[in-house]
Amino acid sequence: VRSLESIDRDIVGPLHEELERRGEYRLFISPDHPTPVGIKTHTRELVPWTAAGQGIAPDASTSYDERAAEQSVQRDPSQKILEGWRLMDKIIGG
Repeated sequence: VRSLESIDRDIVGPLHEELERRGEYRLFISPDHPTPVGIKTHTRELVPWTAAGQGIAPDASTSYDERAAEQSVQRDPSQKILEGWRLMDKIIGG
């Protein structure tokens, strides 16, 4: 957990702030597979992802984890993307 908090604080946060400062941007963050902290091993669950930037409307999520990913899909089924290659169309195309 401390490692993830450090990545957020020391890498993701400053990167996002700098991108916002420079103008138009899009930022996408995702692991390559889910590894819930509670079980500490890979699972076959949906892979959480997040994106920010111009043309990307915020949703109601307030955290970035497997539970938030599942809730996001329940609120908006279009967020469930089963083929990874389709995700780039969503990120690049809006």
